[in-house]
Order: sequence, then structure tokens, then C-alpha cells
Amino acid sequence: MLVFQTASLPTFVLRAALEIVQIILAMNALLLADRSTFVFMRNLTIPFLLTIYLLSGYLPTLSQWWGIAVICVVLIATLRLKIINLRGAGASALMATNAVATISLFKYNTRHFNSVEMEQGIIYVVLAAYAWWALRRAEKKATLSKTQAG
Repeated sequence: MLVFQTASLPTFVLRAALEIVQIILAMNALLLADRSTFVFMRNLTIPFLLTIYLLSGYLPTLSQWWGIAVICVVLIATLRLKIINLRGAGASALMATNAVATISLFKYNTRHFNSVEMEQGIIYVVLAAYAWWALRRAEKKATLSKTQAG
């Protein structure tokens, strides 16, 4: 059943805004970071999300703890051994942090208010509208700079 409750609007609007920020952060991170750095820093979402879940009372199973330990050891070892180029790592880390906020808001909204389908469907419409607007804006800038240059 498709459900969207108006009581979810404060957290839904916040999530929609953070999803737009996520697109902007992702584009900047892709431009600034090497591919390996981008992917590596995206993995920071996992320990960040785990921290939020632990603070909210969620208790992982033993096998989940082992998985968490492996991820953390690899993350720490990679950072300590300086295996990756850290150029653009800040934008990628911000993206990982923002993803935790959007995932947490999604989980909260679907648990307390809205159906998964409705929540995600409306977010897709918002993101498509933003992408269309951003593309139109970029086209106008390109046209304007061509006319000024020529």
C-alpha cells in the first residue's frame, strides 16, 4: 500500500535537501578525487552508519561484529600505510557522512510514517527535477559564455 503522511514533512523535506546536497557532493568528489580514493572514502559510510545505529540502541550479531572489524582494520591500514592518494578525500568523506544522514532519515520515515515505495518515489521526482534544473542552468551558462567569448 502506498502511504505518505504529512506528519513526515519536516524530516522528508530535510532528507530531500540532503539528497540534493549528496548529488552536488558526489559531482565535486568525482571531479576532485581519484577513482580509488572516491570508492575508498565511500566505504566510510559503513562505520559511520554503524556508529549511529549503536548510539540508537541497535546491537549487531557476532558475525556482524566480525564484518565490522574487518572493514575497520582495512580502512585504518589503508589510511596509515598511505596506499591511496588523498586528493579529493575531503569531498568524498563529506559525501559518506551525508549519506549516513539521508539513510537514517529514510529509515526513520519508513519506520514511522511512509511506505518505502512512496518515500523513494517522491525523492526520485525531487532529484529528477533538481537534475533538470541544474542541466538547464549549466546550458544557459555555457551559452552565455560562448556569446561573450565570440
